[in-house]
Amino acid sequence: MTHELFVNGKNISNLVGGLSWASNVDSLGMELNFSAASSDAQGLPKQTVSIGDIVVLKGKKGEIMQGIVLDEQIKGRSPRAYIAFDYGFYLNKNEVIIQFNKIPAGEAIKKLLGQFNVKCSIPKIATKISKIYKGEVVSDIIKDILDQVEKETGVKYRMEMRGSELHIVKGSDLIISAKFNMDAIINPSRSRSAVEMKNVILVVSDDEKVTKVLTKAEDAKNKKKFGVMQKVHTVGKKDVAQAKNIASKMLKELNKIVETGEIELLGNDEARAGRILVINEPVTGLVGRYFIKTVNHTSNKGIHMMKLSLEVAS
Repeated sequence: MTHELFVNGKNISNLVGGLSWASNVDSLGMELNFSAASSDAQGLPKQTVSIGDIVVLKGKKGEIMQGIVLDEQIKGRSPRAYIAFDYGFYLNKNEVIIQFNKIPAGEAIKKLLGQFNVKCSIPKIATKISKIYKGEVVSDIIKDILDQVEKETGVKYRMEMRGSELHIVKGSDLIISAKFNMDAIINPSRSRSAVEMKNVILVVSDDEKVTKVLTKAEDAKNKKKFGVMQKVHTVGKKDVAQAKNIASKMLKELNKIVETGEIELLGNDEARAGRILVINEPVTGLVGRYFIKTVNHTSNKGIHMMKLSLEVAS
């Protein structure tokens, strides 16, 4: 069997159908869907899964995710359908009030997670965070902190749940070991767009009494070719000294043609949103390193497939 599903430590793989799991870069965590046989008839399997049960999905190389069953659908005597979420679910649902006063980003995230006793693995991130968050979702606060880090340093960090522990990792380090060539890829598609390009960045103060531009970054070549496509970014007092650095990094990030793609191929347990894979599909031009925006896995009768939406990795 390609994958095994355990509920409260018991292997119920022989009773499971419709096994699929997915992740999306816009939300922290994975979602697991499956159905399990259940019957009130004598000699047939009784209910084996309940809301609140702990599930663990394993592949050939070990654990893929663990989480908790939070949704159940019952239709007569048909197999019951379940949805489980990994522990990132709680960080997506809980709102907090918290204040940071010139605390390093890594320590700020640890302090935040400490309110929920969530274990974490976080590198030292020196960017100072000074902000009050009121009634905001935990995962959104972490995203905002990492966004501040990226604006200051240009380094992208990603967050992902591994078991019950949250890991913060440099995006450039999340590369899937396997490489995918043309003969393994099904239904590839590629699109390119300059609609969201920004070739002029203006940085201004958030002081309502001041309208002066602190700094400007632009690409004269792209401005001539595509016309002016300008973004105004406001900064607080604490970031004024970093205005030039922020403008330069934003221009680098936004002054581009956005390339996206979609592919289907045999499944790989390493593939999850936020990670990077290497593709060589010259017919459509999907060649190089691509960032996984969404991925949907299915495991059916020993065949593991996946569909991915991608964006060129910067």
